[in-house]
Amino acid sequence: MPPSLPVVRVVADQRNVGKTWLARALIEELTRRGHLVGAVKHSHHVLPLDKPGSDTAQFAEAGAARVVFAAADGVLTRMGAAIPLKDAVEELVGRVDLAIVEGFKSDELGATLRIEAASGLATLTSMDGHRVATAPRDDVGAFAGAIVGMFELAGGGTEVLRARLRKAAAAHGHMCPGVTLGVRMAM
Repeated sequence: MPPSLPVVRVVADQRNVGKTWLARALIEELTRRGHLVGAVKHSHHVLPLDKPGSDTAQFAEAGAARVVFAAADGVLTRMGAAIPLKDAVEELVGRVDLAIVEGFKSDELGATLRIEAASGLATLTSMDGHRVATAPRDDVGAFAGAIVGMFELAGGGTEVLRARLRKAAAAHGHMCPGVTLGVRMAM
């Protein structure tokens, strides 16, 4: 089943080969091209505990299934257990144009950008397993262009149009040509 919005998982055959660097560079480049990009980070580490006695720790101890910490510089959400990639991506639907995911190597959701440590090359593979692009890991422009083309991301239109498309996709459950046509016709 395809994801509700375009997803690219950045994975590698080894640790410490540049997954974070490549994910960050893609986010910067796609943002520079006018796309709203969401990010999901997978980790095997456990979240650090709240400070004992803090308000959020007290809420979690009281049994809250989800605690949202809204601060001046952002929002963090803590849930009682890890969630699958599909659920993490659903948190972004209607808010962004695509999601760049670091990790979730064994997941099959979305496209995959796999870094090979030995060669320094990375290969972008579509959701149906077709190779879209292979280039040196640091050729961010080539990968950003391939991602835009593969998902047919709209670079044009006004921000109002793109915001309406995101809102319609969230209501519909995913982005598809019918959503685009419907929004355009309504406007």
